[in-house]
Amino acid sequence: MLTAFVAPHLLTRTEDTSIRTFTGKKFWPLAPIGNDLDIEDIAHALSLVCRFTGHTYCFYSVADHSLRVSKLSGT
Repeated sequence: MLTAFVAPHLLTRTEDTSIRTFTGKKFWPLAPIGNDLDIEDIAHALSLVCRFTGHTYCFYSVADHSLRVSKLSGT
């Protein structure tokens, strides 16, 4: 469990322990709550992460890969 490795004061939901997301919301990565998550924030972040650690001829994002796999699987 993550809490065993993190100092207790970092698990407190304060301004210092939060990050600002793409949509402008605050998110506490060490103390998340389900309502903190926004699908637009997740999609934006995945669109900026390159698959295969960038070892491709052109930029190929995790988001693009996820969409291709979704289409192939029929979901």
